Amino acid sequence: MKCRAVEHSLVELHDGRLDAATELRLHAHLETCAACRERAATWRALLPAMRPLAPPPPSPMRLRRMEVEIERQLANAAGVERPQPSRWFLVGGAVAAAASLVLGATWLLRHPHVASPSLEAAPFAAVTSRIGAVSASARFAAGGRVTIAAGDELGLALESGATLKLIGPASLVLGGDVAHVALRLDDGRLEAQVDHRASDQTFVVTLPDGRIEVRGTRFVVAGKERGSWVRVDEGRVAVFELDGRQAAVGKGETHMFAVPTPSTPPAQPAAERDECSAPKVDCRELTRRARTAMRERRFADTLAIVEPVVHARGACARRPLSCRDEIGYLQAEAFRLGGDLDRAVTAYKALDRKDAPPATRQNALYAAAQLERSQGKLAGARADYERALSSFPAGALREETMLGALETADRAGDANAAVAAARRYLGAFPSGLGTREARRIEAARQASRGSAP
Repeated sequence: MKCRAVEHSLVELHDGRLDAATELRLHAHLETCAACRERAATWRALLPAMRPLAPPPPSPMRLRRMEVEIERQLANAAGVERPQPSRWFLVGGAVAAAASLVLGATWLLRHPHVASPSLEAAPFAAVTSRIGAVSASARFAAGGRVTIAAGDELGLALESGATLKLIGPASLVLGGDVAHVALRLDDGRLEAQVDHRASDQTFVVTLPDGRIEVRGTRFVVAGKERGSWVRVDEGRVAVFELDGRQAAVGKGETHMFAVPTPSTPPAQPAAERDECSAPKVDCRELTRRARTAMRERRFADTLAIVEPVVHARGACARRPLSCRDEIGYLQAEAFRLGGDLDRAVTAYKALDRKDAPPATRQNALYAAAQLERSQGKLAGARADYERALSSFPAGALREETMLGALETADRAGDANAAVAAARRYLGAFPSGLGTREARRIEAARQASRGSAP
């Protein structure tokens, strides 16, 4: 790998967007090229400091208000009423449920076969999404069914203030009333944001495998004939299984519904019980979609895309997949870049398996240590630096892990550990990136011994 190619890939390396083979070749080059190591260290130091300078994007509701105001002013200028499109925030995988009932909106469809809404009855929800080139103003009354095809997305604003985003292929029935919303998701993925509701108000989403109830929260739910799930991004939801079991799902947690069993099936041979009934995973397509979402900074979409592999259970979790480690790494990176550092650390550490490639284990543990260090969790960071080094002693991150262990021990005030790490580093890299720091630590120790009585 040439220096020019390495220089062009340093930002992608920092963001974890390189494929495994390219990343290994790049690290191999860094071990032999001091100039590229110095550039890599510069980018590693500058990027975290530069990115917070970018202004945060507007919230979905603020963006919605801006668009409505722009459309209103354009309509006033032209002397005619114009539809009011809404730009939707993220969606991924199976289904997300949101609830805030708002009136008026525009629905642009790529597939006009979607069920026609009732325009005469009192509106229960208004369409706010923009897809394709065909447009139609639409408001749905309670009891209406919405069906969309694969590749379509549909945003809905409910009269009570909740917002929903439906991802096709999907089928959703709108039921209840403003105070008692009752949705039925027969298939697909729904992303929902529900405003806090009064004690006598309810918001229920029924799935093929059970139902969830919420007072006010943000969550994603997927409805399937077998294996529905719900992930809570904010707040809590109550889960009710078909067999009567109940569970509370909090922020950052995912609940997989039990597969319904109407009757006790006859005993199966062990070989049959160990088979995975889920569809075969197309690693190439799955990783392509996940990496595309990562490049576009749609981190929640990335998480939703990789969830079928990450949260696989039983025989499905044991089936061999060539992309399992890559998917796990993408999940960790999506958490990190999305700002959920604690879950990112957990996801990185989950890649530290005995059957994982040494390079994968080292990269993941080093990333976990870097995050722990940034959070001030120095004991955990030191342990992960050392584990990263021991998992692949001759790996591409050998110098970085030694230097991280050295600096973390010094920052924690453990003089003995810092000096030992400094000497280890100088023995391996007498002219490395951290030579000056290592010699400073060693000299300070010698000076303290010389001044002792």
